[in-house]
Amino acid sequence: MKYKKYLNANYKWIKWITEIDSWKQGKTFWIFAINHGNEPVWLEVFQELEKYLETNNIVYGKILLIAVNIDAYTKYVNNNYDDSYRFIDDNMNRIWNKNIIETSSEWQRKWELLSIFDEIDIALDLHSVSEWNLKMLISDFSQKSVVNSIFDVEYTLFDDIENTWALISYFLKNNKIWFGIECWNHKSSEAFLTGFDAVKNMLLYYSFTNYKPESKLYNQVHLGFHEEIFPTTNNFKFTKEYNSFTLLNKGEKFASDWEKEYRENTDFDLYIWLISHNVRVWDWAWFLFKKL
Repeated sequence: MKYKKYLNANYKWIKWITEIDSWKQGKTFWIFAINHGNEPVWLEVFQELEKYLETNNIVYGKILLIAVNIDAYTKYVNNNYDDSYRFIDDNMNRIWNKNIIETSSEWQRKWELLSIFDEIDIALDLHSVSEWNLKMLISDFSQKSVVNSIFDVEYTLFDDIENTWALISYFLKNNKIWFGIECWNHKSSEAFLTGFDAVKNMLLYYSFTNYKPESKLYNQVHLGFHEEIFPTTNNFKFTKEYNSFTLLNKGEKFASDWEKEYRENTDFDLYIWLISHNVRVWDWAWFLFKKL
């Protein structure tokens, strides 16, 4: 299997974590990948980042490369790269602000990572999507003033993320600096380049390296979170195929879930963003955003 180094790594006896240490006092930068098993491109980012840092050493602090859910990744690889193998028992990105104790594979991993939670200062959570070609950053409103200085993306999505169940939410709620990248598809070179550039730009912005980024290509579109929908039946369906961010027409019916209809009935510009056409009951399928 590829990327064996990251599958065999451990840090303080916690599996799947690779440490890059400057041996000088400073902040700790966590880079999260494989929150979902079907997002393998980020292990390539880990690999290339280590090569890059051989000639661009970090000048203080340390970096932890965290392969979050290798059990799900292994299942994905062993099942011929079937995108349905995103997790083993629970969506790893929907369990963080729940206080109940579970024994699933993902819950056990959560407790392992929380045992070193106090070490974190800054973090980047890397994700990809199934089909569409976009470059997107997810951020809390509290970081709105800095995102244009760090990231080269088409869209930046803002939310009061502290109130969600996502991994980024838990860390922001505990006063950590955190961003999420969601881009292109799971195996594309564009996803790799976007993630790699985001990591290098963050290392520079927070003074870990002296890397000089190329000029930015995009004028970011800023969108604010409006609603997340969880399908409740297997009869959930979209009225048509929506790609990337689509501006909905007023009154437009865009989905149904058994007898329930979803329509655009707001007094502002509303965009729909689909994560996947493969709908699973009580797993997120799409989000609504308003232009800021």
